[in-house]
Amino acid sequence: MPYAVITYDVEAGHEDEIAGIFGAFRRVDTPTLRDEDGNPVGRLLGTAVFIKGELMVRVIHYEGDFAAIGRHMATQRGVHLLEEKLAPYLKRKRDTGTVEGFGSYFRDATMRCISQLSVDTHPEGGHPEAERSEGGRSEGAQAGGRHPEGGHAGAGNPGAAQLDAEPVKG
Repeated sequence: MPYAVITYDVEAGHEDEIAGIFGAFRRVDTPTLRDEDGNPVGRLLGTAVFIKGELMVRVIHYEGDFAAIGRHMATQRGVHLLEEKLAPYLKRKRDTGTVEGFGSYFRDATMRCISQLSVDTHPEGGHPEAERSEGGRSEGAQAGGRHPEGGHAGAGNPGAAQLDAEPVKG
């Protein structure tokens, strides 16, 4: 379930122009992420871009090696076309024309994750049809369960938090 967020500092007042650029974005040639030897190391599951005023963010949903995303995107023609069209609206110019320059920008623009929650990490196990045990947990759910990215959900793992509240019904 990992998500990452990339930030862009943009000139305010150009939300519609920037939306048009992203609306014409040419998708990557494959969602499969590969290492330097061509071995699969992950997948891009989805992205979304949000903008308000001077801040734009791209949310990336992925599996596997996060570093492979930057390498993969740096080789995509559509990404370079987008970068060229976006350049006039950026507050700070950046070098994304090379794999190294793009990788540097990608690392520097990634926001720190302080929490990621999903139904998969919920104490009830995320399966509404699962039978309930007497203790109120679904079968297979364990207190202090392992977070999918390693470590325990909550304690000692700043990238994960345990959800204790019941979901809102409606």
